[in-house]
Amino acid sequence: MASSSITGGSTAPGCLEVHILPDLIDFDQVSYTKVFLSYADPDNGVDAQREVVFVADAEDPVIWQVEVKDDHKHAYQWHATFVMTDGSTRETPPVTTEDLTLIPRLA
Repeated sequence: MASSSITGGSTAPGCLEVHILPDLIDFDQVSYTKVFLSYADPDNGVDAQREVVFVADAEDPVIWQVEVKDDHKHAYQWHATFVMTDGSTRETPPVTTEDLTLIPRLA
């Protein structure tokens, strides 16, 4: 059962924390979902990336934490690949955001 409340991450000094939730993935249609996240601040030597995989019956959020050296730079980029039960794939376009809660879903 999916969580009834949505909690976001934080932008505490020096840290970007994003909560990735599988709540809107329809696992009757989707075998698994890969979410790719990246954060770059080349001026401060920060280049962070992560791949998160959600499989059927996934309920728990995944937390992605990134060290932030410039407290004015909290934008990160993400995109997702949904592998459908019929073997086909569908992808979201890359999105740049500062949202601390990410809920990937098919459009």
